[in-house]
Formats: sequence, structure tokens, C-alpha cells
Amino acid sequence: MIAKAKMMAELNGGGDFGATAARGFGASDRVVTLLQKAIIPGLHTHDNGTGDALADWRISANAWFSTLRTTSVFFRLWDSGLRRVPLRTHLGVTTMNATGWIVGEGQPIPLSTITLSSPELTPVKACAMLVASDELIRSSSTEALNTINAELRIAVSTVVDQKFWELIMPSPTFADASSGNTEANARDDVKALLAAVNTTGAGYLVWAMSPDVANGLSLFPDLGEGMTPQGGELLGLPAMVSNAIPAGTLRLVNGAAVAAGLGDFSLDSSGQASIQMNDTPSLGADGVLTSMWQTNSVAMKAVIDFAARRTRTDAVAQITGIGWGEVA
Repeated sequence: MIAKAKMMAELNGGGDFGATAARGFGASDRVVTLLQKAIIPGLHTHDNGTGDALADWRISANAWFSTLRTTSVFFRLWDSGLRRVPLRTHLGVTTMNATGWIVGEGQPIPLSTITLSSPELTPVKACAMLVASDELIRSSSTEALNTINAELRIAVSTVVDQKFWELIMPSPTFADASSGNTEANARDDVKALLAAVNTTGAGYLVWAMSPDVANGLSLFPDLGEGMTPQGGELLGLPAMVSNAIPAGTLRLVNGAAVAAGLGDFSLDSSGQASIQMNDTPSLGADGVLTSMWQTNSVAMKAVIDFAARRTRTDAVAQITGIGWGEVA
């Protein structure tokens, strides 16, 4: 609702028009209040030092984040299981566990040692930008708003998850090929992932899989009870389907063994910008620019700073080459 009102304001010269437009299509008082405070361009989490808007805009950002948990593995884990730490901090990553001992009365206690490395949690920037027509933005229908939000959520979810897996799956990461296409093979594969990741019986475990794996798993009612082609539960644990995972791949991740941080979030819109209508934009004079004002369009951009790094080598594992349910 806020995003739509901001885009309509861009089409009408900014100012208080966003709040006026929000009232026109039945927005809540909270939304109208937020828009009245938005005297700065865009939906930023900062307020140029005024103080009051800071908390309100973060509430708005958190609400938008919460909608991503149904489409993004990273945001699902962020909401429930990741170790939240500040960005640009050094982490103690465990490479060897501490050892306990049983000793006799009067005997010296051996020293327990752990081996740590200290990498930095360096943020990366995830961005998504779309352009909507003047007619779509001015429409007061729920369908128009849902179209904008859905497309932006899908774009952000996909790019964040792609980078998230890249960050937490360096070598060595347990990976094995599927043992076969039958339900018995599927059980063996699932068991192998549990053995690799669920080593302490603690943490927050989440399954993540490509759409074709979810399709095949849903055909095995004994194993995949509670599982659908669009996700659900596997062995009582959350199971998510992600386009950011290669076909034929099932992953298990322990959120408690992954440190992550979220930085600035911004949701900006402009009806006056000139942009390259290209998914591979170039720097310099080679890029052809299209005027939003001249083409009666509005550009919306979402930018999120985030970081993730595993703190244990057994934080994540995967099975590849899965063809469960396929006919030979």
C-alpha cells in the first residue's frame, strides 16, 4: 500500500499527494501517517536526523521483510533461526569442536580446546528494479497493487537466495549424488543429509529444494507427508521450494550454524528518472536511457544490504542429481 502511494505521488509531483492518494483507496490511518512523515525521497529507513520517522520506516521495512519469508529461504531463516550479528564484524568460526572428559577423583582435568577462524561478515547489496506504467500505478484496484508487490518480492527473493547459498556453501560442503529414483532411495538421501547436518540435535533445520524435487517428493506420501509441490513439511521440518536452487537438488541447512546480518533497506520510486531498460545495463555512454516522465512510467527499486557466513562446516549439505518419482 505504501509503495503504491509513493509511486502515485511521483506521478503527481510528490509532496503530500501520497497520503492523499492512500486515503482515496482506503488505506489505514497508520499508512497515511507514515506517508505524511515521508518528506524525504523514497522509503528509506533513515530520516536525516529527525528521529521520529526512523522507527516508523523500520516497521514498514520489517512488514515488507515478513512477506519475503514465504518465498525466500534466507528470510525464512532470518525470521526464525539465523544467528543475527552486526555487519562488518569478525566471527569466531568453529573448525574443531570442544571436547569434554570423564576423569577419576583427584585426577587432573584435560583442557578442552576449539579451533577458530575469524572471517569478517562483509555485506553485499541485493537490488531489484521494475518499471510500471502510469495506468497501472493510478489504478486503485487490489490486483494492480498485488502485481507490483508480487513481482518485486519474487525478484528480491530470488537474488538474495542465490547469493545466500553462494556465501554459506564454500568448500568443504557435504555433497553427494542421489542414490536413485525410488522412495527407498529418497529415504537414503534424506538420511544422508540429516547425518551430515543434524550432528548435535540442536538448532533450526530447514529443507530447501528445487521445484522438480518438490514435485517428486510429493508423490511419496509415506515420506513426504505434509509435503506439496509448493513446499510444506518434511519429517516435521519446514520445507521450502526455491528457484535459486539448481534442478535435482535438495539441501538441508541449520540456521543456528549460520551468522547473518541485515543492513539498510530502501524502497524508492521515481517518475522523472532516466534508466536503461535492460537486464544487463552498461556504464558510460553505451547505455540507451529511457525517460520515465516521457514514457508515462514509474520505476521502483528495492535495495537490501545483507551478509551471511556459516559458523560451522556442518551448517549445510546437499544431494544432487535427484530424479525421485521419475519413470525409468
